[in-house]
Amino acid sequence: SAERAHAHAENEAAWVPTGALALFQELRACFPRHALLAADFDALPPPDTAWLRAAAAAPGGKGSVCDAAVSAERAQWEQALWASGGSPVGAGCNGSPLVSSRCGVIGANRDHATYLVEPGSADILFPSDFSALARLYLHASSGAGSACSTSSQIKARTAVEKSADFLQTWAGAETRTRTGYDPLIEDFRNTSFLAAETDVPCEGCN
Repeated sequence: SAERAHAHAENEAAWVPTGALALFQELRACFPRHALLAADFDALPPPDTAWLRAAAAAPGGKGSVCDAAVSAERAQWEQALWASGGSPVGAGCNGSPLVSSRCGVIGANRDHATYLVEPGSADILFPSDFSALARLYLHASSGAGSACSTSSQIKARTAVEKSADFLQTWAGAETRTRTGYDPLIEDFRNTSFLAAETDVPCEGCN
């Protein structure tokens, strides 16, 4: 029913790209006539938190499985958070980030069950929903509140392509190595491009 659908929507957790929205709004305000090309991950693997069990059980209160020596207390907390389904980076949260730290300079990556890690200790990577970003761009470029033109005069366009398709069209052979191997096409299959532009046909616009 409509009531159940509304209740489900209210309870569904999701990460919202507020930074991208702020960028689109700033582009619209400061550069009404502009073109934008953006690339990012469109999907990320789920976090692998199996190492937390070993760190939580490590003797001496230190996680000997990692060069960074994660405390057993910390590992136990993250493990319990993950097991309870309360992890803020869990699979049930749309657009959730992958939080990963590296053990030492060339050590293995360690994924975390939360973004609440010590500042600077981990990379926090968000997957981008490019279809949603395209719609968000069109909304931000609608011209509401603009003194320069009416929304009916604004022409905003977007296109989303997988990175391999985009680079095969525009990069040619420039991204290939001497052996013919192309890391940008063959290694980054979980990335996409967003191409967008807005035209405001009026005097005084940039």
